[in-house]
Amino acid sequence: MVLGVGAGPARADEAHVDGPLGSCEQLALPGPVGPPLSTYSAPNPGAGLMSLAVAEPEVQQRLPKQVDLRSERTGFNDQWSFAADGGQLYVAAPDGDSTWHRA
Repeated sequence: MVLGVGAGPARADEAHVDGPLGSCEQLALPGPVGPPLSTYSAPNPGAGLMSLAVAEPEVQQRLPKQVDLRSERTGFNDQWSFAADGGQLYVAAPDGDSTWHRA
């Protein structure tokens, strides 16, 4: 069986003019990937909440003040806390205001 007859050598990631690693170099660097000082990365982990509606007071009371463990209804990462209630997903910034917002 002959494959690639008449075709030139295969090139990885031809769409990136910087070469095959141009789109992957940031993945090898320490820290979050993305534009510097993004609203979704440190030092502003809670800045993205401003565009989300604040959860109703009765929902705020049902949701935990802090998420320390992952469960079927709660979770977290280094930037956000998550909780589910009544079929809705809520998000809060763990290092600042503990107000829940509807995602």
